[in-house]
Amino acid sequence: MFVLYAVSNIMGVTDIKDEKFITRNKSYLTITEDEIKVKDYLKYEKLDFIDYIMPR
Repeated sequence: MFVLYAVSNIMGVTDIKDEKFITRNKSYLTITEDEIKVKDYLKYEKLDFIDYIMPR
């Protein structure tokens, strides 16, 4: 009985849910760069696989 309780308690502790540590959507890609030039920003914005860009 105690062994079963110990194993189930350990399994309960190791069950980590994404909501506890993920703060952003998994589909988002965050790129941190010091400075992006305007012409580069406009070039990135026109790419087909980028839906939108949020500048800092």
